[in-house]
Amino acid sequence: MFKNQKRISAIETLTLNKISDSEWRDRLFVRKIRGEGSAKSYRAQLDGLQRGTKVYMDRDYTFTEVPDILSGATHVRTANDDKSNTSNEFLRFEVNLPATLYLAYDGRSAPPKGLVDGMEKTSMKVGISNGEFFPVYRRTVQAGEVMLLGNKNGGKGGESMYQVFLTKSGLKKTNISEATLAMKKANIKHGEEIFFGRGTCLACHQVKGKGVALGPDLNGISKRRGTEYIIRSILLPDEYIVEGFQQTSLELKNGQKLFGMIQEETNQTLKIYLLTGEKISVNTNQIIKRDDAKNSSMPSSFAHTMSAQDIADVTAWIMQLQ
Repeated sequence: MFKNQKRISAIETLTLNKISDSEWRDRLFVRKIRGEGSAKSYRAQLDGLQRGTKVYMDRDYTFTEVPDILSGATHVRTANDDKSNTSNEFLRFEVNLPATLYLAYDGRSAPPKGLVDGMEKTSMKVGISNGEFFPVYRRTVQAGEVMLLGNKNGGKGGESMYQVFLTKSGLKKTNISEATLAMKKANIKHGEEIFFGRGTCLACHQVKGKGVALGPDLNGISKRRGTEYIIRSILLPDEYIVEGFQQTSLELKNGQKLFGMIQEETNQTLKIYLLTGEKISVNTNQIIKRDDAKNSSMPSSFAHTMSAQDIADVTAWIMQLQ
């Protein structure tokens, strides 16, 4: 993002994947984002919300706590510099399917009445690496245009900019037994589409010369593991953590918190691959706390973003890899 011809945010790398007809019909998409201030530059991170991902376009804060129901939600990443906007029509975008809209608002102040009008205040909160917690509000929206007011509409509001998350209406958490039963009708071609598309599996796995070799090798896995192992690994990734692929959290002296997978480590420096896709080097003398958590580096969101049939289709495709 640029302001006054000066770059004020990090450069992001985008990976383009072809959207299949079935994906367009079944997956929630956010498009035609527009509005005032920096809103016209906002982007939707599809199925991307999880601990360790970036909160704002123009800050390095990351999410430290994400409620289970929001894991894998689509995140409309806002800019914190828009926190003082008072507009009645600050942000507009369109959704292709009915959805549940979640708005996380700075808990240090009450939100403008018009902004949360018609919304239910939930008991959920999202945590941010600067120590703040944002209560979450929600309402149902129909396919079509969605409009949100400015963060300080009416002149009062939060000290930080709100966040917007969306999930497809009617989604329920996929369980292992449902996915196992769905194997009877597994569609390998559809599984391949998901793997190379919305599953974002290539971010950590390399198959057929595509992707990044950060996760375990999947080629020939049927000779080593069975179908149940694959299904459980997708839905409950923390159950089976391959040595060297666990998640590490770092707290730095500047207050920044990082989540990711350690790539290289010496006495002086540590290289970590973040869940945002970034690779950064950290001086070990800047680390005040390290937790080599018993968490997989694989996202835990697939149970919320994929149906039982989706999981079965991906599993069938993985099992036939040689």
